[in-house]
Amino acid sequence: MAGFTLIELMIVVAIIGILVVLALPVYQDYTRRSKVAEAILSASSCKTSVTEAIQSNGSPPTDNNAGCEKGSDISVVTQYVQKIETDDGTILITIVSSLDVAKEGESVAVLAISPVYEGAKVKGWICGASGTTVKHNYLPFSCRH
Repeated sequence: MAGFTLIELMIVVAIIGILVVLALPVYQDYTRRSKVAEAILSASSCKTSVTEAIQSNGSPPTDNNAGCEKGSDISVVTQYVQKIETDDGTILITIVSSLDVAKEGESVAVLAISPVYEGAKVKGWICGASGTTVKHNYLPFSCRH
């Protein structure tokens, strides 16, 4: 006889169903993480502005947006970013609520990126710094400490 029996087909369908149930949450986490990573990239020009202010003045900008606010010519804003602002050199990226990446009990997801100093100079940036309210599993791997 040729073909498959009903029990063999049912086993194949069950295996495919189990794989879908396991893979779907992983894929959803991956897509949210990539959208958060895109939000981080939107702050690149803001990092430049803050770094220039620190290198020039020896201290973070006193202006709370330092050319980083949404809609400014210098800021690259995406559909996932609600607001970009600075607070004493730390860049705060507010992510749109439709992504649903905020920690439990938090109404807004904020990703903090802080400068790392070497003397009076900026050596680098720490993603996911103090003030971050994005769930840990939605942070890109470079932001997890």
